[in-house]
Amino acid sequence: MTSSWQGGYQADVTVTDTGSGPVAGWSVHHTLPGGVTVANLWNAVVDPSRPATTVHNASYNGSLAPGTSTTWGMTLNGDDRDLGTLSCTAS
Repeated sequence: MTSSWQGGYQADVTVTDTGSGPVAGWSVHHTLPGGVTVANLWNAVVDPSRPATTVHNASYNGSLAPGTSTTWGMTLNGDDRDLGTLSCTAS
């Protein structure tokens, strides 16, 4: 969480290629607490074939060389700030 206000907050997520080879794309799955909704999302795209809590890279930030990273973020409406454990999958 990078900032918060009454009734909402902003979360920024960094995706890093920690492997020995490049990745062509990535996806992140997270669980929204009850009553929390995503207001805005940047540098990532909601995956239309999966639940709304799964996002994947945008066209311009999916390719990562080993040791490099990209950041995406979202603003959320709601007071519960526990997104739990995020899981990331590389492709």
